[in-house]
Amino acid sequence: MGGEEYDEKPVHSVSCDAYAIAKYAVTNAQYERFVKAEGFRPPDHWKGGVLEPYMANQPVVYVSWHEAQAYCRWLSQTTGRDYRLPTEAEWEKAARGRDQRKWPWGNEFDRKLANTYEGKGDWTTTPVSLYPEVASPYGIMDMAGNVWEWCSTLYRDYPYRADDGRESLEADGPRVLRGGSWFNPPSYARCAYRYRYLPGYRYLNVGFRVAASHGFLDPAGSAVGLRTGGRGTIRRAGAACSRLVRDASFPGPGKYQSSPAPCGRRSRSLGQGLCNAPRLERAAGFPTAD
Repeated sequence: MGGEEYDEKPVHSVSCDAYAIAKYAVTNAQYERFVKAEGFRPPDHWKGGVLEPYMANQPVVYVSWHEAQAYCRWLSQTTGRDYRLPTEAEWEKAARGRDQRKWPWGNEFDRKLANTYEGKGDWTTTPVSLYPEVASPYGIMDMAGNVWEWCSTLYRDYPYRADDGRESLEADGPRVLRGGSWFNPPSYARCAYRYRYLPGYRYLNVGFRVAASHGFLDPAGSAVGLRTGGRGTIRRAGAACSRLVRDASFPGPGKYQSSPAPCGRRSRSLGQGLCNAPRLERAAGFPTAD
C-alpha cells in the first residue's frame, strides 16, 4: 500500500480480512430510491430535485460522507444485510491487486481508458458501465477517474493501521477520498493517490461505492469479494455497518485553486443507460447472476 507522493509513503504491506466491494459506484438511479424512501435532500445536480433519465446510470455526486453512510444504513435495513463504505486499504487493494500497478489496468496511463481531465473529453460524469474493457485485477469497474469515492477512513499519515482509530465512525476529521475524477489529471487517478475532504462537504465530482464484510451471501451469490489477507483470491461475500451523523454543505475547491484546501492541506482540486434493478443487492452495485 502506498506510492510516490509524500502522503503515500512509506510503501507498506497491509493485511485485511476478507470483504466484498461493489463492482460499480452507486448510481443516481440507485440513490434516488434512498432519497424517496428516507426523505433525504436530493443531490444538487438534480434540477428541481428531480433525476433526469439520462443521468440514471451515472454515479451519484454531491453526496457527503454522512449521506453515504446513511445510504449504507438504509440499504442494510432494507435488505437485512450489512453494507458500509470501504476502508482506504480495501479500496486500494480492489483497485490495484497485488502487483502495485499505478492504474487499475497497468503502469502506463491511457486517456481512452478513464474519464479524467485528459481523457475522452466528456467533462462530466459518465455511465458506470462506459468502460467495460477496463477493470481492476478483481473485475471492479471505474476505479480511475469519473468520481472521487468516499472511504470510511479518517485521513491520517501512513503506515495504515485499522486499529489506530482511523476507522472510527464517530471521530471528527477529514475522510479519505480515492480514485480521482473527470475534473482532475491522470496522476490523481492513480491507485495510490490520496485526497481528504471534510465529511459534511459535498461537491460535483464526489460519490461513493459500497462494501461489505465477509459473512453473508445475497440470494444470487453475487457479491464480488476479495480475500486480501492471503493471495487476493476472488470470493463471494457480503456484510458490515454504518450510521448517520450530522450534515453540512460546502462549495468545494476550484480546479486550479491555489489557496489552502478546506481541510488545511495544499489544494488539490476535486474538480464533478438506465438502472432499473430488480433487487436491492443490485441497487447496492453488486453484480448479480441473472
